Amino acid sequence: MELELDHLVVAAATLQEGVDHVCALVGCSPDQFAPEGKHAAFGTHNRCLGMEDGIYLEVIAVDPEAPAPSRPRWFGLDDPSLQARLREQGPQLLHFVACLKPSSNASLQQLAAERPDLVPAAVDLQRGDYSWSIYVPADGSLPGSGPEHNGSAAGGLVPSLIQWHSAATPAQRLPSSGLKLLHLRGRHRQADAINQTLAALGADKLIRVETAPSAAVPSMHASIWNTTHLRGTRTLF
Repeated sequence: MELELDHLVVAAATLQEGVDHVCALVGCSPDQFAPEGKHAAFGTHNRCLGMEDGIYLEVIAVDPEAPAPSRPRWFGLDDPSLQARLREQGPQLLHFVACLKPSSNASLQQLAAERPDLVPAAVDLQRGDYSWSIYVPADGSLPGSGPEHNGSAAGGLVPSLIQWHSAATPAQRLPSSGLKLLHLRGRHRQADAINQTLAALGADKLIRVETAPSAAVPSMHASIWNTTHLRGTRTLF
């Protein structure tokens, strides 16, 4: 199995705060983001920004207008410590999502059956004419929080897997903002275990994870170049 990068996930205490923060860092405009989209099943909402090379950036937050979902919110957004960090420290590059290559004959359901240790059961979702399957742990946590990392959660460095079923994906429809991802890097105190999981998933070419000090929390950093002006390369979060 070999995966491609689908999109980056930036979490924020509020959607507007997340959009404004991304714009301030990389020099884009809020008008370049797609309009708000809602995820009724998870009680969240998002705005997405097209990037170069067929990927996009998603800003996501808990939707204050949505009723409480019947299941835990995805990407760990119900975690009180994460919400406190977003309020106190601002938006965070939280996670990344990888997709099965179009040439792959596999499905997330097949992968979940074959490798339940790596791939939880997929959730089927639809919004407008988009339809997709994405694997979300039953407790809503970020993937890779199991014992294989010696009790240390992966901290967003193990991707969620997505498979698009619609004729076009957001990355194909969103106009490019001119932002180009140069590198995606992570730091984790159990980097070897994280890299082994990434290799088993076929995602080891998407991110480089280095060893962090024993007391450090996991972190992710994206080097992004705005090709539309001479602002230079910016490191996102």
